[in-house]
Amino acid sequence: MRYVGIYNADGTVFGELRYVVGKLRGTTSCSLCDITHGKVRPRKDFFSACADAAIEIELLHRNEATSEQLAAAGALPALIAHSEGEWRCVLTASDLAECAGSPAQLISRLQA
Repeated sequence: MRYVGIYNADGTVFGELRYVVGKLRGTTSCSLCDITHGKVRPRKDFFSACADAAIEIELLHRNEATSEQLAAAGALPALIAHSEGEWRCVLTASDLAECAGSPAQLISRLQA
């Protein structure tokens, strides 16, 4: 199964800057970002948790995702899976928020 996490942010320089400013002001959030990134860079414990569980998750910004991926995701952020020729949402925005920034919680939910 192929997993893709879609951030609630655009992957452009302006999009990243807008997200950081919004995050600092408390007007923007992305629970997937909280799981995969620290204050400045990607979290090593996220990649370790994925490797330990033998789960690969491709991470995309919303402007990098296809229309089919975005349709399956619904409200962002989301984690979707590709299986049998179609995309489906496996963790919604609220599911990701319930992980409370924990990579281990994300992996646990995927394994359940």
